[in-house]
Amino acid sequence: MLTRCPACGTVFRVAALQLKAKQGKVRCGQCRHGFDALATLIDQESPATPAAEDQTEPLPAPPDDTPAVEPIAGQESAERFETAVWPPPEVEVAAKDRSHAWIWVVATLAALLFLLLQAVMQFRTELSILFPDTKPALRQVCKLLGCELALPRKADFLGIEASDLHPGPAGQILLAATLRNRAPFAQTYPDLELTLTDTADQPLIRKVLAPGEYLPKGTDIAAGFAANNELALNLTLQAGVQGSAGYRIYLFYP
Repeated sequence: MLTRCPACGTVFRVAALQLKAKQGKVRCGQCRHGFDALATLIDQESPATPAAEDQTEPLPAPPDDTPAVEPIAGQESAERFETAVWPPPEVEVAAKDRSHAWIWVVATLAALLFLLLQAVMQFRTELSILFPDTKPALRQVCKLLGCELALPRKADFLGIEASDLHPGPAGQILLAATLRNRAPFAQTYPDLELTLTDTADQPLIRKVLAPGEYLPKGTDIAAGFAANNELALNLTLQAGVQGSAGYRIYLFYP
């Protein structure tokens, strides 16, 4: 007797004793699909199976004790042909999907790295304060990107410990002041603003001095105002105004 596997369409020869032993239950030796051979018996006179009587007997039963049947050579159906043809495109589509997924992963990682680099450059000064050991690396990155690792500019840590203003010769005024950087890190030297006031504490004249104008000669401005350090100033200035009765002095970053 001949039967056809409903899964792959392969034609097999089966024996009556084999079908009786398992009530017609067999397993395809080609695709391993289990099926009812009695329900799929085919006419042995069919033109599609002229060589059925020349084929070998069924394969021995597999481990699950369900009889296996062996395909008759050359008797595969059109369905079997399609099974052999269609998997390659499916595999190709799956490969393309995986490729697209990797592209998204790489693009996402690149975007995150770019954002991280932007954040590092934006807060490079703060990072150099919190993590002093990163300064050499930050300087190298700034050198490559054309930026500068500037000293911190935290005005809240600056203060004036003492100051005195009194007239000098030829209409000049003499300013003595002690500046202090209370920060635990070096800072950019601030600008100094001096305001002369009248008896009503109204401003008569205001003058802003950059670090290069008030620092003692020979001071390394690029090195910055050292951490927890004081700076004594003695300046001679042209007043340019009469009737001043007081003054105000102020440190700030422009």
